[in-house]
Amino acid sequence: MVCDPSLLAFGEAFMQLYAERERADYDHLWAPSKSDAAEAIVSARDAVLQMEQARSASPEQVQAVCLAVMVDQRSRKRMKFPLSSARP
Repeated sequence: MVCDPSLLAFGEAFMQLYAERERADYDHLWAPSKSDAAEAIVSARDAVLQMEQARSASPEQVQAVCLAVMVDQRSRKRMKFPLSSARP
């Protein structure tokens, strides 16, 4: 099975945004500029659009990714999402 291109683009954008957030939080020598913030906002908006496209084009793949994240112990811990509290 080939990953939906929109879902792949979302994943890549999410990882880039996450890395930038980590840098902003922990690299005390880095001072993000207004243009850095503007680029992050554009990237986040684009990522949301990519996810919407993936949900329309390949809902099964999006569901599979969500399930994979929910059953991963580390992901649940980061999200403060115990599996037992999941609702249908």
